[in-house]
Amino acid sequence: MQKLVVNVITREERGVKIVEAQVEPRVVMRLALVKTEPELGVKALRTLPRILRDERVRRELELPEFDEIILRPRTHSPSEADVELRREGKTIAEYSVKFAVRGNIQYAITAWKRELRDLDLILLVPLRGVRSEQNIYYIGVFWISAELRARPTSEIVDIVYGILDEKMRAEGLDDIWPIDIREVAAALRDYALIRTIMDIREEVRRRFQELGTKLDRIAELLEKLLKRAQLTRDCHINTK
Repeated sequence: MQKLVVNVITREERGVKIVEAQVEPRVVMRLALVKTEPELGVKALRTLPRILRDERVRRELELPEFDEIILRPRTHSPSEADVELRREGKTIAEYSVKFAVRGNIQYAITAWKRELRDLDLILLVPLRGVRSEQNIYYIGVFWISAELRARPTSEIVDIVYGILDEKMRAEGLDDIWPIDIREVAAALRDYALIRTIMDIREEVRRRFQELGTKLDRIAELLEKLLKRAQLTRDCHINTK
């Protein structure tokens, strides 16, 4: 099979930078980046309706204007789309949705190509970007044309990385790459637990320090009382 000649470009429309992959004059892929926190990224599929309703995301992906979105995140009939966009009660677009939770884009593309219906794909990919040594977490929202289903999976993955590189430059990032969101979230939970233990240890140390200071004061007070009692006893003896 002849390899596609893909042109990845960035264009600006009404203040929004649109990155897209083109084959001849046809657009086959677009990408929008949505900032997130690692622990929230796991819930990206659940929050997809909110993501797609974001005007900037809709414009970057050039989705049709809609007033209703139907999400079917669980097992459903093969004849039904994962996401359905409606306007005035009529279906205007349907999409397959895949979430590369582990950052495995190839696996998600393969699963899409195995589906019965020939639908465009909305691919969600957890990403870590770096700008000036600062980590920034994103959910990459890729719109991928159904016409790519006939192409080799490795070729589609190459286009995904090509458009991701162009988006990285458009956003002024130093680097960006897919991540396993569950591992990152778990690491952050472990870090939070360690920080909690350290905070508790510091609090215990502080309390013991305060207690030690109070005990020192009590000891000083007892010593003064004992000296005073000794002086009183000596005075009483001398007056006899």
